[in-house]
Amino acid sequence: MRVLVTGASSNLGTFVLPALCEAGYDPVAVVHSGDVDDRYASIRCDLSRPLPESVTAQTWDGIVHLASSGAQTHQEILDIDITAMHQLLAQWTRGPFVYCSSQTVYGVPQGVLSEEHPLDPVTPYDWGKVANEFRLLQQAKETGWPANGLRIGLLCGPNQSEKTPQYLDMMTAALMEQRRFVFPSDKAMYLGGTSILGGQDAGRAFATALSLKESAMWNVAGPYCCWRDILDGIAARLGLAVEMCVAGSDARHQDDFVLPGSVSNVPATQFATATTWSSQETLETILDTYVASLY
Repeated sequence: MRVLVTGASSNLGTFVLPALCEAGYDPVAVVHSGDVDDRYASIRCDLSRPLPESVTAQTWDGIVHLASSGAQTHQEILDIDITAMHQLLAQWTRGPFVYCSSQTVYGVPQGVLSEEHPLDPVTPYDWGKVANEFRLLQQAKETGWPANGLRIGLLCGPNQSEKTPQYLDMMTAALMEQRRFVFPSDKAMYLGGTSILGGQDAGRAFATALSLKESAMWNVAGPYCCWRDILDGIAARLGLAVEMCVAGSDARHQDDFVLPGSVSNVPATQFATATTWSSQETLETILDTYVASLY
């Protein structure tokens, strides 16, 4: 089964490509500015511009759309992300379509969120994800082909992409620079955090989603972790001290690293029930692998 994979050179893509191969698929990597391992067939193009014949002249058995500009203006999201989805849907003539969405479509939550939780996008990036989810499901109704979006938790793991820093990288850099971590409230300091998703778990999730016969949006994440635990875990493995405080308890410093005040808990219960997938990576195993990759 020949599957077109966008965003293949991103950090997420470096986990998804081998997982697809292991599951028996034949991925063809679409790359824009990065590179992928020579063992994968690849096509270089800009998804926001007319697609090359190497994409349009073939009939794909499935599409996995990971690419995202990360833009933060409505115009850029429209010009790049919405356009990319529109063009890919024009190439979707059979088989499954799997889209990488995000837990951020729920806004700034304060608890456990199921797929039925109201969407509350805040940034243009979030709105772009919501718009693409809607467009994909609408076309699935028209064609009858299965379309699924994975609202993934915070991707954590060794960053194999030079051009895509992840939040874990930013936190680690701040630790190494001995910057102070500031929580917006007492609640955020002790309860604030996010559902995380290890790279291996993420790769398997996208490969698994290709076998779904229904169309839906799914939460896909591993364990819920407090920011404090993530910071303490990285610091302990690096032999560093970590300074944390609550906003207002001390004078702000210009180089403070301000952490989110959200409680973003997006359990993958429904996805795990509908498929054979389950989260296998823990915070401990993720941080062990991540810190080891820094050296």
